[in-house]
Amino acid sequence: MASIANVEKEFGASLRSGAVDPEKIIAKWKEKRKSAGFDKVKAEVEKQLAAWAETQK
Repeated sequence: MASIANVEKEFGASLRSGAVDPEKIIAKWKEKRKSAGFDKVKAEVEKQLAAWAETQK
């Protein structure tokens, strides 16, 4: 989670400001986010959300 947060800090201002070419910065952001473990965290969140949703039926 800390690695993902660091990536967000690194790219957050650039993504929000619009001062850079979004095509280039978004591609780099996604690449760094993936290498920081984002996909693993996302899969776990989706798994837990699905389990919770099953208990709500």
